[in-house]
Amino acid sequence: MKTKINVYCDRSPLDSLPDELAGFVRQKRLFKSGEKSVSFCGVIFSQGYMNLFFPRAVNLVKVDLAVSARLLTQTLLKYHQAYDRGILSDDDGESVEEGDSLSLVFNILEEFRHNGLYSRRKVFQTRNTGKIDWRRTIAMEKPFFQKSGAPIYLDYRGSSRRYESDCDIARIHAKIVCKLITEYGMLFDQLEPPSINVSGIDLANKDYYIAKLKEELSEAYSDSDIRLLQALIMYLERGFGASESEYIFGLTAFHTVWEYMLSEVLLNTISLVEKLPVPSYKLSLEGGEVEAPRKSGRMDVVLKAPRTDFYCVVDAKYYEAKTLETSPGWKDLVKQFFYAKAIKEVFPSSTVSNAFIFPGSVDHWKSAHMKNRQTGTLMDTDYVPIKCFYVDPLEVMDSFVRGTKLKDLSERILQN
Repeated sequence: MKTKINVYCDRSPLDSLPDELAGFVRQKRLFKSGEKSVSFCGVIFSQGYMNLFFPRAVNLVKVDLAVSARLLTQTLLKYHQAYDRGILSDDDGESVEEGDSLSLVFNILEEFRHNGLYSRRKVFQTRNTGKIDWRRTIAMEKPFFQKSGAPIYLDYRGSSRRYESDCDIARIHAKIVCKLITEYGMLFDQLEPPSINVSGIDLANKDYYIAKLKEELSEAYSDSDIRLLQALIMYLERGFGASESEYIFGLTAFHTVWEYMLSEVLLNTISLVEKLPVPSYKLSLEGGEVEAPRKSGRMDVVLKAPRTDFYCVVDAKYYEAKTLETSPGWKDLVKQFFYAKAIKEVFPSSTVSNAFIFPGSVDHWKSAHMKNRQTGTLMDTDYVPIKCFYVDPLEVMDSFVRGTKLKDLSERILQN
């Protein structure tokens, strides 16, 4: 049965969701406290539906569902892998819920794509064919002796190997692959299900199949076979074999993904962590000072134009940024003004600019400034204006997944 699909955006109002889905979102706390909108990007499987939640500002009317669903999955996978490898610390955000399970599904399907069904190796004893088995040859064949006394064997015993996919383990593998293609096929590149007959395999009887896989694992010798068997066992142990289940792949704090993606796809990024001023506390009694590097500010991204002293402090803001209420507030503005000042202190001859990057395909704000209430003039000399840029989240995700750079956006940001 083909999976039914619904599509939404992060920050969709809770009352716009079907009652069952809204209840599941509340149960899993996939919303911000005190707000009545979803705070989640990823996939929710509930009541027989696959519910896709894209980043805010994605135009769901124009979206290519199949392409964008795979892009969403690949983005979550790549971010999860970076988090899992320690590239991102706990301070930088949250991990992808069920990210390991998503990776498991991906790995099983990719293994099938590249290597097909599991094949069991069988060794057959042969005569006058295959690799010579000297022990058996000496024991079972009569030699002829040369004048020197050296034996000559006109016949020999050997062995040959054959790989068979028509076995119980291959059928278990095929059944799992068929189930994954049916349930998650849209989230990954297209695959044709295996043609082997799996009608006698019922994954609800998972304990029996886990035992069979473990028995096969005890006799496996190749790394690829061991990895595949371990993955299939883990798949069944995690309860994916159940006929009815509700689970999610994704995270509530997509702003951390937004920040990380932009740091990866912008050109000419540099790190100034070790060069910027650090907070320091003076001791009242003993004298001296104590530095607090862990309390230092952390810039999302800093760009430097090649062969110049032009810098831009970029803050990736996962805000709607269409009204004053949905745009950066005082603390966001002050932070940018301070970062620009800090860079100027370290590099006195430099020119420093500021930028916000919001998700969206239509520009709303052009820039943010400080204004003197008495004179009505902008205070751009004392507070470096913050330029505002809007970029389609799907464009950022595509560049992030493919490992390419957003050259045009990077060049626009660095225009003085």
